[in-house]
Amino acid sequence: MPLALDDTIFDNDLDAWLRLQDILLSAVEGARDAELDHEYKELRRIVLDDDIYSEAIPGFVRRHRDLGSLWATLKSFAPQWEPRRVEVRRQFENALVSDSKLSSRIS
Repeated sequence: MPLALDDTIFDNDLDAWLRLQDILLSAVEGARDAELDHEYKELRRIVLDDDIYSEAIPGFVRRHRDLGSLWATLKSFAPQWEPRRVEVRRQFENALVSDSKLSSRIS
């Protein structure tokens, strides 16, 4: 079953996962404004509530409800932003693979 994205601009689950990853890639560089934080919270809630994807979500997303609390964890990945970006992408691989497999089964 697709994620409940009724009030979003996403065409499919993969788009939502990629947007969540993009938010975190911005956050590793220090972006944590209110609009980005709201979008993070909403997408996080949606994927955590979905049985199909809840296990694929990276642990650091599962543990942090907002970008402010997530900042210390993101900084712990590396002192510079580029290695942090690499780590976020690495940790999202399972979610993106899960979505690709699900999409191919549905199609």
